[in-house]
Amino acid sequence: MLRGTIRPLHVHALLRGLRLTGFVNKDAYVKNADRTRAIFAATFEHPYVNAAFEYLATSDQTSATRTPVDGRGWSVFVTPKSPTGWEGLIRFDHTRPNTDLDGQVRERAIAGVAYWFPHQGNVSTALMLDVDNATFDGLSPARPTERRIAVHALVNF
Repeated sequence: MLRGTIRPLHVHALLRGLRLTGFVNKDAYVKNADRTRAIFAATFEHPYVNAAFEYLATSDQTSATRTPVDGRGWSVFVTPKSPTGWEGLIRFDHTRPNTDLDGQVRERAIAGVAYWFPHQGNVSTALMLDVDNATFDGLSPARPTERRIAVHALVNF
């Protein structure tokens, strides 16, 4: 016989950590030269993982005599967390600054690991090591791949 308490996984408990947001900004450089920014995001927060997906759409017409340039992009990240202070970071961004140019793509991948030290009063302290890799395809002028390795420190009091 099974003893103890078995708690069924309820959908409403998972949905409690889900957030959907959106933002649209529409203005103009000058009369009849519109500029639009739209961002939509879905985030999820849980004691053992945070995750998000964001979508970006842009349209820029820098003057009334030029045709608009449309851009699109998306980003996804996950930060798994352990109860012992360790936390991971995985992020990937994919953007197309000009959707008329199929080969024009910017991509960025970040992976890292962090350790949150035990609290000392009201002070939070963490160290993070990460690798950041960015590629730029089809851009003019051409840009080489950028790779950074960094150690970040946080002291919050």
